Amino acid sequence: MRAALIIAILIVFGFAYHLFSTATEKRSSRPNQVSPEYVTETALPFERRIAQDKVRPDAPDGKGPQQPGQTRAQIDNDSSERGAEPSGPFEVSLGQHTVHFRNHPGFAMKLRLGVVVQSKLTRKEVLLNRRKLTRMLYFLGSNRRLEGARGDAGRDRLISDLSTRFSNVIRSGAIDAVQIEEYEVVEVPKTNGD
Repeated sequence: MRAALIIAILIVFGFAYHLFSTATEKRSSRPNQVSPEYVTETALPFERRIAQDKVRPDAPDGKGPQQPGQTRAQIDNDSSERGAEPSGPFEVSLGQHTVHFRNHPGFAMKLRLGVVVQSKLTRKEVLLNRRKLTRMLYFLGSNRRLEGARGDAGRDRLISDLSTRFSNVIRSGAIDAVQIEEYEVVEVPKTNGD
């Protein structure tokens, strides 16, 4: 009786092994392809996208910011249609910033940064390099000492340092002035990493 039971178990296992091995052979010999009638997705051609400039320069007539939705090309076309190119000085805003002091956690300087230039070409170069210019602000501002950054004297030293750095980047013309408005050193909440 025991021998018959062992033989029956071996036959079942042998049959299961045979089924498993033939199923594996069929899967490996069949190509991994889906028939065309089941494919519904189509590949789209590669499309290159260019970021849009979000800085709003002053309007060509010098009477404040441009109208919302007006592109730089439209401004240039409007000024050329009138026959006269706008002449400087141009005030170019580089935005409002909060720069945290690296060596004095819990304190930061808040300010609004801008530059004054004379030519349209220089204004365009400032707008194209505004990211590099604001990185210079963060680098110089974050490495300052808290005591040396306070008050008008601290602001004037920062303006002097930024003027030197900015003139090394902007080559198409001189930067007449670096403007820092609403300057103040404030206490801010410390981050968890400190």
